[in-house]
Amino acid sequence: LENPVIDTLHLARKKLGLSSFQLGDLARHYKINYSDAHRALRDVEITREIFYHLMGFKNPQPVLL
Repeated sequence: LENPVIDTLHLARKKLGLSSFQLGDLARHYKINYSDAHRALRDVEITREIFYHLMGFKNPQPVLL
């Protein structure tokens, strides 16, 4: 498979001057609700929101999974 890959960790390290880039730290930085973390679907939703912030998307439409 040759699927495109976007590494949010790499993006965060390039764009943010944080001391830690764990999912919870990035969520707190962007004021994203981190409740129910470490559940597969919720981790995907949090990562998606972080990605939107990192890319500068304005008012992104939620993805219904």
